[in-house]
Amino acid sequence: MKPQVPQERSLSTIAAWLALIAIGATWGSSYYVIKKALLAFEPTQIAAMRVSIAFICFLPMLIMNWKKIRKKHIKYLIVVGFCGSGFPAILFPLAQTQLTSSFTGILSSSTPIFTLSIGALFFSLMLSRSKLIGVIIGFIGAALLAIFSGTGEISGNPWYALLVLLATAFYGISTNTINTFLKELDTFTISSFAFMIIGIPSIVYLFSGNFVHTLTTHPQGWYSFTHVAILAVAGTF
Repeated sequence: MKPQVPQERSLSTIAAWLALIAIGATWGSSYYVIKKALLAFEPTQIAAMRVSIAFICFLPMLIMNWKKIRKKHIKYLIVVGFCGSGFPAILFPLAQTQLTSSFTGILSSSTPIFTLSIGALFFSLMLSRSKLIGVIIGFIGAALLAIFSGTGEISGNPWYALLVLLATAFYGISTNTINTFLKELDTFTISSFAFMIIGIPSIVYLFSGNFVHTLTTHPQGWYSFTHVAILAVAGTF
């Protein structure tokens, strides 16, 4: 009996759409979660907490995949660690001290634009018409959803919008670095080692400041911490 290839393709397509919806819901809600985290904590504290919690979650994978890393990978993992997670983790909360979640969400949809542009300029990425059309449609869709949903104002200090664009540019650098120099490594290996690089300094920074004092004395301390934990586990790990 011949395999039912069309049925398999159909199931694969459904799974892909479900994964896309899940990613959109997870990342789309992250800007709302960051706003809640800002009720008690500074942007740098939020970044340190987010990275530290994600690093702890990745520890088992770090141990299992330790032998896969070679000396040639280290410099690229440093780039991925800081550009893919470290810098954006600081820039987004800092921007949202002056920007609404809706505005931040619109700006963050420029990530594919930067990814393709940086890839074409510095990583010899070939641009296709379908990729360009997809990026444009996605950006327009994000803008229309924010404008007509009525869930919040699209406002804020325009200078802080540059921080969001800078964060998305860092995402573009990280993505192209992975696609160009780390293809031989699996996702869990890349992520676990990248978060080790930024996770250990984040933990040191976190507990060398007033994090514990804010957590235990601020009226919104545990409430904000819970939102950071959700952001770290669901949105980052």
